[in-house]
Amino acid sequence: MPGRSLRRQIRTRSDEHVLSCLQFTQVLSLVVTPVLGYALAQALYRTLINRTLVDGLVVCFCTSTTASTNVVFTKLAHGNEALALVNAVLGNLIGIFLTPAWLTVYLDATGSVPYATVIRLLVITVVAPLVVGNVLQYVFPQRVASLQKRVNFGKVGSCMILLLVWSTFSNTFSKGLKVDAGSVVAMAFILLALYLAFTFAALLLPISPILRTLLRADDADAVAISMCAGTKTVALGIPIINAVYEGHPGAGLLALPLLIYHAEQILVGSILAARLGEWVLKRKSAREEGSASDAATLRAENGDGNGAGAAGYEEGLKEGLGAAEEGQAGGAQSAGAGGQGFSAAKAHLELGPSHARAADSAPGQQRPLS
Repeated sequence: MPGRSLRRQIRTRSDEHVLSCLQFTQVLSLVVTPVLGYALAQALYRTLINRTLVDGLVVCFCTSTTASTNVVFTKLAHGNEALALVNAVLGNLIGIFLTPAWLTVYLDATGSVPYATVIRLLVITVVAPLVVGNVLQYVFPQRVASLQKRVNFGKVGSCMILLLVWSTFSNTFSKGLKVDAGSVVAMAFILLALYLAFTFAALLLPISPILRTLLRADDADAVAISMCAGTKTVALGIPIINAVYEGHPGAGLLALPLLIYHAEQILVGSILAARLGEWVLKRKSAREEGSASDAATLRAENGDGNGAGAAGYEEGLKEGLGAAEEGQAGGAQSAGAGGQGFSAAKAHLELGPSHARAADSAPGQQRPLS
């Protein structure tokens, strides 16, 4: 139940980059993967793999993203849960119309899709759980929190999906459909490789230098994009296949690659979600440590500058005091010289001019006073 655990601050988040991330995810999920799936099928037609099974690979990659698994995995991986949820709802709404169009172009499929039935299924599987989860969270917040501690709703949702896969497999092979084991095993490995390739490509592209600037996506957004772009839905894929290929003798075999892919994305996706969660936390911790280190370096540089300024101030103060002391000593010496000069002038005036001239002419002789 997505709305049960979706925090209010996440639901009401409206960053400027959300629209670009949504568009990028939908292009990967509903345009890029169908084109690549069809291109790969052209090569597989030349192998010994069952041709109807190869057609099923094309059908698989023409479907939209899952309705709830991607949201659960995004939360486990510490990704942007709100972005994953919006992508799930938007992708399934677009897929209702785009998947039959792709099948018509690629496989010349015929048949009408009961859109009212598919939309009702979407409301039951996606919209209703979201609304009920929000209502319960706001009306009974304490009880919901207590129930979350005792019940792992993520595992409950996974068990429900596994039951759906098991039921579809049973209905497919109960009709006596036969296919060689080699084709099934080969297709399973091919689908696993494609799932990993699409998931990691969708993870790394948004955080690449060029697309990071365009999308303004962080690690949490990249996780949400990867979990939505590489997953395919059984809940809406099977009804669309049954509607488009109604009466087709190999309709069950066409659905087999989608069933295999869905089972693989649950098993492998749960492991990837845990590893991606560690990756997101590690990168976040590294950024925080880097920011703290930069702040410490800046403070140290400011501290060194302040210390140098204080040392310069003290040195300048000492030089100023020394200069003042030297100035005082020079002043004292000048005052002494001035005193001696004054005494000499006074004696000159008392002796008179004649004695002064005689003294000047014969400085070594003293003449008696008259």
